[in-house]
Amino acid sequence: MLSRFPKPHLCSRGLQVIEVDYDDPESLDYSLQGVDTVISTISGVAQLQLIDAAVRQGVRRFAPAEFEGAPEFRPYDDPFDHGQSAALDRLLDNSDLIASTTFVCGVLYERFAPAGLRSIGMGRARGIEDEGSYIMDIPDARAQLPYFDVDGEVVSATVCLTSMADVARFVVSALDFAYWPPQLRIAGRQFDVLLRNSTDLQDALVLAVTSSDHAQVSCLQQLVATLQGRYDFADASTNEHVGFTLTSFAPWLQQAWSGRLGQFTS
Repeated sequence: MLSRFPKPHLCSRGLQVIEVDYDDPESLDYSLQGVDTVISTISGVAQLQLIDAAVRQGVRRFAPAEFEGAPEFRPYDDPFDHGQSAALDRLLDNSDLIASTTFVCGVLYERFAPAGLRSIGMGRARGIEDEGSYIMDIPDARAQLPYFDVDGEVVSATVCLTSMADVARFVVSALDFAYWPPQLRIAGRQFDVLLRNSTDLQDALVLAVTSSDHAQVSCLQQLVATLQGRYDFADASTNEHVGFTLTSFAPWLQQAWSGRLGQFTS
C-alpha cells in the first residue's frame, strides 16, 4: 500500500505501507519497482503522476479511482469530476503500454449508513459524505427521488448499488483474471425509483446555487445525475464471476441501523 502518511494501525495488522510523495517522480518510481498491478484510490494530479510512474516502471495493469457508475454516462461538465476523466484519458493514451479497467459498482450501500460515507472517511472532496445526502434521510424518515417525463409518461430512474465490502472482495477476485476488459461491472441491487420531476430539480438547484447553499447544491446535483442515468447499468456482467454471494441491500440496511432504530420510533 502506498500512502502519503504513516499508517501504524495498518502496519500492526501485517500490511506493508510505503510512504510516497506523489509530487516526486523518483519516489513514485522507486515505490512501483516490481509491482504488477495498481489499484488507485486517489484522484486529481496525484493519480496522473501515479499513472505516469506506473507506465515508466512497466506496471502491467492499472485500475483508476472510479468505483461508481459507468464513465460513459457522466456529462462533459460533470460537477463531481475530480480528475477521473483526465485519468481515463491518460490510461487510454498509454493503452499500448499498460492495461486498465474501470470498476463499475454504482452507488455504495454505505451512502445510507449511519453518518454516511463520513463514517469511513470517504466522499468529502465531492461533498457527498453526509448522512441523508442522497435519496434517503433515514433519521428524518424522508426521501426524495428523481423521475423524468418522456412524452407525457412518468419513467423511473434506475439506481445500481453495491456494498463497499463486496466491491473490495470483487477487486481482489479480479486480480486473478487473465484479462481485464475496459470495465468490470457488479451490482448488489438495482432499484427503480420515482418521485420528483426534472423541472423541480433544476429549479431547486438554481435556487440553491443562488443562495450559496453548497450542501443542497451537492445533494441536488446527485439527484440530477441519477436522473441522467449515471448509476444505471443493466449489464452487471461480472456478477456471475465474483465467486461469492453479493450482499442484499435490505438486510444490510437493517443491520447497519439496528443499533439506532429505537431512537427514531415512538
